[in-house]
Amino acid sequence: VFGGRDSGVSETTSRVFLESAYFAPGGIRRTSRRHGLQTDAAYRYERGADPDMCVYAARLAVKMLCELAGASGVSAITDVYPSPVVPYALNFNPSCVTTLGGVEIHEDIIANLLRYLGIQADTTTKPWSLLIPPFKHDVRAEADVVEEVLRIYGFDKIPIPAQLRIATDHRDEDVLEILQRRACNYLTARGFLEVHNLSFEASGEADAIKVLNPLAVETGFMRTSLRSGLLKNIGYNLARQEKHLKFFEFGSVYRQLSMGHEECEMLGLAVSGSHSTPHWRSKADETDVFHISGWVEGLISAVVPGNFLLKRIPVDNGLTFHLNGQKIGVLNLVTDEERKKYGLKQNTFLVELSASVLWECASGARVRFEELPRFPMVRRDLALVVPNSVTYATLEQLARESGGEFLRDVEIFDVFKGGELEADEKSYAMSFQFRSFQQTLSDRQVDEAVKHIYITLQQKAGARLRSGVL
Repeated sequence: VFGGRDSGVSETTSRVFLESAYFAPGGIRRTSRRHGLQTDAAYRYERGADPDMCVYAARLAVKMLCELAGASGVSAITDVYPSPVVPYALNFNPSCVTTLGGVEIHEDIIANLLRYLGIQADTTTKPWSLLIPPFKHDVRAEADVVEEVLRIYGFDKIPIPAQLRIATDHRDEDVLEILQRRACNYLTARGFLEVHNLSFEASGEADAIKVLNPLAVETGFMRTSLRSGLLKNIGYNLARQEKHLKFFEFGSVYRQLSMGHEECEMLGLAVSGSHSTPHWRSKADETDVFHISGWVEGLISAVVPGNFLLKRIPVDNGLTFHLNGQKIGVLNLVTDEERKKYGLKQNTFLVELSASVLWECASGARVRFEELPRFPMVRRDLALVVPNSVTYATLEQLARESGGEFLRDVEIFDVFKGGELEADEKSYAMSFQFRSFQQTLSDRQVDEAVKHIYITLQQKAGARLRSGVL
């Protein structure tokens, strides 16, 4: 795997001991992984070498030392080979060349090609008995022999058939695949690109699962979140002058529990730069929390049929999302420490959603279909003053609960602070849309519904009209 410091050759070395050896691939691989050393020697030996080449390699090294370095006084070779490696025995049916390779080759030609490759073939039996030499350590099945034959015979000599027959395996999508496809369609339609990262990390948190035999130091732990991979994607592209980025990833995360392991399906979003393509007619609009919160709500609306309740609760540096009473995920602005770690030179937002909770809410919901409206929509606007502690989500929920059967939608179109308002107050301008599928609504019907909404907001949220009377 790696040479010793004291046994190495220096400029003052005058006597050299040469060892030409064959090392077991499994042992070399385990040692290399245990010490975290990825060397050329380990790369070669762990993939197998020819044990019969040791003496030849030693003589070649001595010859080169004598010719190029002026070496002299060479001793005799001591060969320690107590258990010679015997050729690998394999049964081979020559018809496999036609079956697997798609070309008919005469058996005499196949036998000659095998002989050229150093493979002894007894063609008097059916199937043939082959002896694979030690240097062909990757030939262990009939398909490997076919590959060796075709490699020498020439892949360009294999005819292309006029018709290709392909066996297709068709199956219907399950519910989770349908829901995931809906989510992908929604995100890609809004400019997001899907990424796939490895499920491993270089270092893990306290509840991370350690890999017993990792391929490299960078893959020593199972990932506990999608955060690291997405931030690496953002940093990689920012370093290549891509300034406006929107990525998403579906993937599993893994945690160590007291009674075993846990695997959860997650959906991650990473956004940096402008939320829309820069244009000469308009300024670039930087992505903020409100853009991403709207995308999350739109994503849930695309996946979960029917009505749902999404709450956004402010936390340090972001929001938490609760869907129908269950916490579904978080939205964070990447911290300065993380920006420095991943080379992010501009604000970056990250969302991690529990795909498992999302699928659970979507699977239990029922799709409702309504006919296209034949009667006009009626709109009423209210400018309400509420305490700073009251959120718009609270007002919207109360309005939908008290708006009656004709209320179709509730929207906010303005937020105001200052002016004649108290320091602990703010104003929301809200729009209420009403429609009936059986008749044109009268002003009296709409006014009664709006009055009932206002009374409810007044009693339960401390709301009052900004000006005028209802």
